[in-house]
Amino acid sequence: MDVGYLHRFTVSLCVSWILVALCEGIFVFKTGRCPHVGSQPNFDIARFSGIWYEYKRFPSLLEAGLDCTTTVYGDAGDRLTVVKEGVRRIKIFGQYITMNRESIEGLASLVNSSTSAELNVSYAGGTS
Repeated sequence: MDVGYLHRFTVSLCVSWILVALCEGIFVFKTGRCPHVGSQPNFDIARFSGIWYEYKRFPSLLEAGLDCTTTVYGDAGDRLTVVKEGVRRIKIFGQYITMNRESIEGLASLVNSSTSAELNVSYAGGTS
C-alpha cells in the first residue's frame, strides 16, 4: 500500500471529522473572555419545582441518544429530587423507531441557599 495515500486518507478523515463536529455543534468556539452570567436572586425552590422540558442542549454523555427529554424537580425541603427522563430512539431509513424510555434519579441542593439559584445536581453515577 502506498504510504502517501494512507497519509492523505488519514488527513482527509481527520478534517472530515472536525468539519462534522463543527456543524453538529459539538465544539463551540468564541474569542475573548466569557461573559459574567449571574443567577437568579431570591430563588424560590418551591416555584422551581415541577416539570421542565428540554428545548436545546450541548452534547452530554448522560443524555446521549435520548430525545424528548424532561426533568422533574420535586421539593424535598432544603433539597430537590431530580428525575431526568427521555426516549431512546434510533433512525433507520429516515424513520425513528422508539427503543425504550429511560430515566435517572438524583438530588439537587443549592450551592449557597442565601444568595442564588445555583444548583449542585448529583445522579447515581456522579455529579453534573
